[in-house]
Amino acid sequence: MICLLALAEGSVVVNEFELNPPSDQPYAVEWIELFNSGDEDVDIGGWQAVVISTVPGESGAQFPWSGTITVPVGTVLRAGEYRVLTGDQRWDHGFNATVILYDQVGNEVDRTPMLMDDRDDGSDWSRYPDGVDTDRTSDWAYIPSTRGKPNVLPY
Repeated sequence: MICLLALAEGSVVVNEFELNPPSDQPYAVEWIELFNSGDEDVDIGGWQAVVISTVPGESGAQFPWSGTITVPVGTVLRAGEYRVLTGDQRWDHGFNATVILYDQVGNEVDRTPMLMDDRDDGSDWSRYPDGVDTDRTSDWAYIPSTRGKPNVLPY
């Protein structure tokens, strides 16, 4: 059973994240999209996604900086499903960040590379194709946001 649980947890990845949402949106806030690329549903209740920024942006916030989003208990991410986690509107950090996903007991499930989003546009960092995880920066593309949907290249 433990091996199956570890295998199922390994199918959940940070699939897309927005560090610098367009300021013309009424509630511009950072967010993280999780994706379950596996064949099994995964209970992600109590998991935490932590955004860590070590390079200052224009805001003048203190560095290093981190912000945590906790997944509500009882949340299940079904096979093939996307789930968007919303950050705090008061977050004030730089434009370079990495996202680390932890399970309910603190084991690291996934980690993005340190990526930069200094554009106030509708694009963000997305895994392409969805769920690809070779632990390389080449897994990621800066493309138009597809929040909660499959990532699509613009060309």
